[in-house]
Parts: sequence; C-alpha cells; structure tokens
Amino acid sequence: MCGICCILGSADNAIIKDKEHLVSDSRIGNRGPDASKWESVCLSPNAVGVFCGYVLHLRGELTSQPLTDIDGNVLLWNGEVFGGLPALQKDDNDTQVLLEELSSCHDDEQLVSLFSSLQGPWAFIYWQAASQKLWFGRDVFGRRSLLWHLPDSTDDAFILSSVRIGVQEFTEIPSLGIFNLKYNSEATTHRSDQLILYPWLNPVWPATGEYMDKDLESKTAGVISHCPYISLHISSFTPHTFLPSVCKDLPPSDYCLPQTETANVNYLNSVWESNSKLRQEAKKLTEVLGESVFKRVFNQNKRHLFGDNCLNRCSRQVSICHANINNSNGDSTSNSFEMKNTQETETSIKKLNIHQTLTLENVELNSSDTIQDVIHGKASVAILFSGGLDATVIAALADRYIPPDEPIDLLNVAFANTNNKSSEAKKKKKQPKDSGQQPKDTKTSPFSVPDRLTGYAALQELNPDRRWNFIEVNITMEELQQARTHHVVDLLYPLCTVLDDSIGCAVWFAARGQGILGNGLQKGRLYCSHAKVVLCGMGADELFAGYSRHRSCFNKSGWHGLIDELQVEINRISSRNLGRDDRIISDHGREARFPYLDENVTSFIAQLPVHIKTDLTLGRGLGEKLLLRLCALHLDLPITAIQPKRAIQFGSRIAKLENSKEKADDVCIRLQ
Repeated sequence: MCGICCILGSADNAIIKDKEHLVSDSRIGNRGPDASKWESVCLSPNAVGVFCGYVLHLRGELTSQPLTDIDGNVLLWNGEVFGGLPALQKDDNDTQVLLEELSSCHDDEQLVSLFSSLQGPWAFIYWQAASQKLWFGRDVFGRRSLLWHLPDSTDDAFILSSVRIGVQEFTEIPSLGIFNLKYNSEATTHRSDQLILYPWLNPVWPATGEYMDKDLESKTAGVISHCPYISLHISSFTPHTFLPSVCKDLPPSDYCLPQTETANVNYLNSVWESNSKLRQEAKKLTEVLGESVFKRVFNQNKRHLFGDNCLNRCSRQVSICHANINNSNGDSTSNSFEMKNTQETETSIKKLNIHQTLTLENVELNSSDTIQDVIHGKASVAILFSGGLDATVIAALADRYIPPDEPIDLLNVAFANTNNKSSEAKKKKKQPKDSGQQPKDTKTSPFSVPDRLTGYAALQELNPDRRWNFIEVNITMEELQQARTHHVVDLLYPLCTVLDDSIGCAVWFAARGQGILGNGLQKGRLYCSHAKVVLCGMGADELFAGYSRHRSCFNKSGWHGLIDELQVEINRISSRNLGRDDRIISDHGREARFPYLDENVTSFIAQLPVHIKTDLTLGRGLGEKLLLRLCALHLDLPITAIQPKRAIQFGSRIAKLENSKEKADDVCIRLQ
C-alpha cells in the first residue's frame, strides 16, 4: 500500500509552489510510513510535473517512490502483483520489476497490454519521458483508490492522488481502462490537453453497472464535461482485461433442495451428503479461495514488520485506549448501559449456544501507566473479524498457510453511547410487583453488541492450537465524533452518504488495531496490532448473493432477475466501496487485501450456475451464499456456517447511534 500523487501545472502555479504544504496537511502520508520522496519533471520552460510517493514496504528491498530510470521515466505504484508478470521473482520488489517492463515497451498497445495482464489490486501513475505522456489508471475491480482533480481554468493544475489534497474538488477515476494524458505545456490562453482512454473489453459504466459498447464515447464524455480544457478520445485498441460474466444457466426443471423452516447444521450436513454437485464445488471453492488467501499472506517481507513507525502509531493512541477501558469499566452510574435486546440478538445468542459471559473483565489502569504497558503484537496478518461467514472462512484458510507458531490478530469493533441508558433498558428495570420475576442484571457491557458475540463464538471454532489475538476495539460516541471530524471525513471524500459514514468509521477504527486483548493469558491488557496486512471479506456478498436486495429481487423476478442483478453487482463493484475501504484502511499504514476478489476466485464463482452459489428458496442463514456455507462446513466451522448476514454497521451498532431517523442513502450532514 502506498500513497501516490502527481501534479501537472505551470511553474508559478500556487499549487505547485505550495505542494509540500498541501501534501503534508493531507492524509496521504499515513499510507506509506516507510519511505517518501519527491521528483520533479520539467515539461517546458513554463510547466512542471511533480511526483510524490509514500511507501508501505511489504515486498523485496525497500524502494522509495517515485522510482525513476536512466531514460527519465517515472513510476508511482500502489499495488500488489500476484500474477501476470513473469519476470517477477519471489524476493523481487514489484515496483522495480514493473518499471523495467514498462521501460521496455515499444508502443502504447504494448504498455496497455502489460497492465491488462496483471493480477492483483493496483493503481498507478507513470510518466513516459520519450512520448511526454502521463499514464494512469486503476484495476478493473477498483481495489485501490485513485482520485483526480480536473483543471477548471487555464491556470489550474491537473492532479492525481490516492486521497484528497488541498481544497480542490476531486472525483474517483472510473475503472474503465487505462488513461493517458498528453499535457499541452505550451498553451497559455487556449489550453487543450488530450486525454485518451484505452477501455477494458466490454466496458461497464461503474456507477450503474451498464455495458457501454454502443455509447462509450458519450458516457465517458460526461466524466470530463465540466472541464473544457481537456478533450477525451477513446482508443480503438481494447486490452483483454474484463469483468467476469455471470453464468446464465437456470436450474433444471426438477431442481429443488429440501425445504426447512430453520437454519441448522443438520440440514447443511444433509445437503453435503446428498448433493454430490454442491459437495464437489464447495471443495473446489475451498481450494481456489485457499490459494487466494495464500498469496495474500505470503507476499510480504516480515523483516520490516515491527519498526519504529508501527510503535509510533501505537503510542499516539494509547491515551484513547486508556479512556475506553475506563469508560467500559468505570462506575456504574455514568457508564452503565444495556444493549437493546432485539429479537435478532436473542435468537443469535441461542443459536450460538453461548453460555459464558462475553464481556470485558475489569482492568485497573493508573495514570502512571505508559506505552510499556501495551502489548505490541507480533502478528504479520490481521483480519477484520465480525465472526460472520465471510471473515471466519478467511481466518480458517489463513490458519492453513501462516506458520503455526505465528499469531493472527482478529479485529472486532463495537460502538456504544456510554453516557446514556437506552429507553429499553429503563423499561426493563420496571418489573410488576406481582409478576414473580427476578430483576434482570442490567450491568451488560455497552460493547456486548451482536458482532462481539458472534466474534467470540467464531473464535471457539477456529484452530485451538493457533494463537489468535482477539482485539476488542471499543469505541465511544465521543471518540467516534472526534475521529470522524479529524480523520475519517477526509478519507471518505468524495463519498458522502450515511451508509459510507457508518461503514467507513467502523472499518477505520477496526483497522487501527488498538483495543483490549479479549482472550488468552494476557486478557484485559491494552493491545496494539502491528500487522501491515489486513485481510477483508469484501466482495463475498456480491459474488454469492448475500444482500437482502438479492432476496427481494429473487422473490420479484425469480432466477432470471437474480442472475441479472448479480451481473450488475459485479459490474459496478469498482464504484461502490473498494476505493473507500482502501483509503480508510491504509490510513493506518496497513494494506487491505481482498481474497474474494482475486481474479481466479471471481472467475471460478462467476462460471458456476447461480443455483449452485445460492438458493433463496431457503431462509436466512442457509439460502444466501449457500456454497460458501458448505465451504465453511468443510472447514469445520458448523456454527459459522449458519450465521445469517449482518452488515457491519448493524453488527457493530454504529448505525442509528447518532440519528435514528436517517436513511442509508441520505447525504450525511456529519460529513459536511
């Protein structure tokens, strides 16, 4: 994970002159704590190109960016090459190898083809000195963030950046293909830069998921319609990269799984035993997904995991961790809070058969406690861990490939307003005098939210011989509001909905990796994860029909409607959340890796008939993501296998925490 930035403009442009200040005041430096560098290229006597890179070192030798060669080419690379670059060897730095390959390209088509062959997440900026062209783009899934600011005057600069810098307006670059910009450095009053797009095969408009074969020119023209200083052209050369096509095969006329009213392991076991096709594909899925996880835990240089940068990030947050412990274990008058005991939560607890109390034990901290009291984790890999199906399958597969003597950090986030008791809790205290019932214990931890309960339940199913560090990331309303204002709002930009706010804040706190160790001999101690790689379950719902809208679509339009909806989900995934999640997680100097969105995984799942992946004639906890549930069963995760889908904003209890009346698609006033 790296922070990359490029500014093209006149030499006396205010942005160019103030570039160091603009960048230092942004969040881009947090993305790459291991090295940073500036490089300037003279475009003409009147114009200059400035390149800036912040490096998170994970592979090969530490290599500062931007990286240059003897011909004057400049590369800024924010990505991981997991395949498609034959020259890349096990211990190579992929930035260095990629620059060498780019420098050997003889024409535009060869350069574009090189990027189309890469497997893995990436965003890049490349200055090709011989042609005086600026190349840039994102992978077809949009797994890495790259924003652009298009000039609104002849004096304005053209800017590319991983995150917003300055006060200029930015938008996400659409993952339509590879762009190159021929900057008109000689123009003064009638500037016209030429932008060329080399579109992916069967290009898709990310915002809607619609194919653009017939109106590609007009659709893409809308991207720069507000910028009269750039003219857009579409190249006739099309690289072979494409989004996978969902198999349109319908179930056989006699296809029908036995129906059941409840989600239970016995039913899944019966399907496993009786349906050889599902059993066979579940085993294949386990292998393909396992290979994806292996690549994502293997490709990092562990010699550089625990440097001073990690310790500094931890020390900055120790006081916050102390405050949260005090909030969760302080006097009962100010901090007592009872979680809203919804029917969903009660049902989940009963299904999970959790008998022990899954809350924090009291932790006494004195004002003299220092950074030395914090456990500095030695895990190289962390997992965003709600205890749900997607994350727990990833954890079980990571256990297969990470050496058995290495720990794995499980990051579990929970939110609570510890200053107020819920109205539900107040009502429960009032028992009728003649009811004969005993008063209920109202000292439930404010952080005993659904994802905390399922997280511990899933932990019990994971390999007991592995050292799992279950990190309770407990966030109060006060800390949420402070972090949003000073950190998250800049990272979410240009997104602005209530849903983006809820998910973005939840993921930001979880990925920070700082909280209380909830298990093991040192349970209750402050803990700081130093893992540079964070495995995430994003993409599973889009591939296996895990959202409630998929069930609604199936109920309305049957298998045909579901197939069409799944294709739209894949087509628009680059514009929905991956750029956001990349900006959020990398703010902590960690790299987000998405095993479900590996090219081989998505191709394998897409070619399966839809009734093999999911069967929405079955109820929640079984029908959605059916094949993945069988995969979980195969991995000996029976309780996890029947967990219903619960979005992070609800499982962590961040949704509705500050405004119970707002809707997910509303513009979030807290981000204004």
